[in-house]
Amino acid sequence: MAKTITALIPVVLQVDRTSSEPLQVQIFSVIRDAIADGRLRPGTRLPSTRDMARELGVSRNAVMNAFRFLTGHGLIESRQGAGTVVVGTPAFEGRKAAANRPRTPRRALQVQGIPTDVANGPAGAFKPGVAAVDLFPTNAWQNVLRKKWRRASSAELAADDGQGERVLREAIAGYLGVTRSVRCDPEQIIIFSGAQQAIDAAARVLLSAGDRVCMEDPGYLAARATFIAAGAEAVAVPVDEQGFDPSEAKKLCDKPRAIYVTPAHQYPTGVTMSAQRRDELLAWAATSGSWIIEDDFGGEFQYRSPQAGTLFEADALDLVVFVGTFSQSLAPSIHCGYVVAPRDLVRAFAVARKISGRGFSKIEQEAIAEFITSGLFAKHVRLLRRTYRDRKDQLIETLTAALPGAVRLGPCDAGTYVAGYLDPEISDWDISRRAAAMGITIPALTAYSASGRGRRGIVLGFGSTNEQMIRDGVAVLKRVLMSARKVVAS
Repeated sequence: MAKTITALIPVVLQVDRTSSEPLQVQIFSVIRDAIADGRLRPGTRLPSTRDMARELGVSRNAVMNAFRFLTGHGLIESRQGAGTVVVGTPAFEGRKAAANRPRTPRRALQVQGIPTDVANGPAGAFKPGVAAVDLFPTNAWQNVLRKKWRRASSAELAADDGQGERVLREAIAGYLGVTRSVRCDPEQIIIFSGAQQAIDAAARVLLSAGDRVCMEDPGYLAARATFIAAGAEAVAVPVDEQGFDPSEAKKLCDKPRAIYVTPAHQYPTGVTMSAQRRDELLAWAATSGSWIIEDDFGGEFQYRSPQAGTLFEADALDLVVFVGTFSQSLAPSIHCGYVVAPRDLVRAFAVARKISGRGFSKIEQEAIAEFITSGLFAKHVRLLRRTYRDRKDQLIETLTAALPGAVRLGPCDAGTYVAGYLDPEISDWDISRRAAAMGITIPALTAYSASGRGRRGIVLGFGSTNEQMIRDGVAVLKRVLMSARKVVAS
């Protein structure tokens, strides 16, 4: 349904939640057009982003992004003591018209308005999705790299395998068979420069413009951005304590082209999809003719026994595209992701890889392969698993002692982050902003929600947060929360 605001500015401003166009683009377009046709004259004061968001019933972030676009186009500016005011159509617009230059494409406005990441603050305590780089075996890695470079010939440097180096694909196939019960051949594996490039390839291979993709809500923003940028419609499906809910998804979209899930460790709530939901999802995909994109982010770090399996291993119909990455087990700067594809899609993924860029260097691929086959990688993962478990336990203990009842922690049976839920009257956006100003990155849980219906909370990463950082970070969070509670009480 469309929501209209007319009281704050002399323009009928509407947003339509049923539209596939992002809310910030809708707001930007209406205000831009009103300035262009003279309904909003220079000097007109606009309402604050907070007031406009409240009146429209949207997130403040959507309004702030729209205002950034308008400012970037030279249409509004923030003035000391006067708030945000219209400054009129800039002179360069006339020059564009004189040169018959096309207007900024609507598609460009859509793409630039898609949120891709909310965990982009300082690299301090609690930043989610970051590995324990302080434990990275730098010397061993350098030794492997040096050996590979010494042996490299000019012919090897010029060679390129369309799916990635076979020696790495063989190593990954062996590793997945042992650690994730994923039985596959090296021929099914395609190497990419990170999971994000792999997801982009999945969008190119599986989707056409106008297709619908069911996604977890809250969910991984960069994946959602990728599908929308490909011209697809992302359908937000609620996540509960059992993970993605196929029964709710059916009500929203009975026959999606694809379903994107993070079943091992849902991003960002940390929930592990239940066995019942996994069975329901596979059965629904089989009857609806849908592909499943299984993002196994954090799946190698599970803290309960028995470990949760994969959709890929339970799939009997070759419906699942399995996406993995080494960013959590090695380092974010070592860009290595991969896809395990159904056999009839391998060639298409290889072509998609070529279109988007072949990935990273042959030498680095061979180094990762040796790191795996030599046992160095397994040793490092065992260290990380112990460290992550210890840091998780310390975070839970410290937070529970410092803020009893103020932050209700969600499940954390895997991965390197946990969701903390707040009282409904406290703005998680405000908590995130205040924390960032004090040097820690705690994304608001509702920032990951496309529907805006999610519970208020924060996402706490512990992968790169050591013991001292946990203690200091919890102390900062306590001050921030106590301050916010005082504001609410007043």
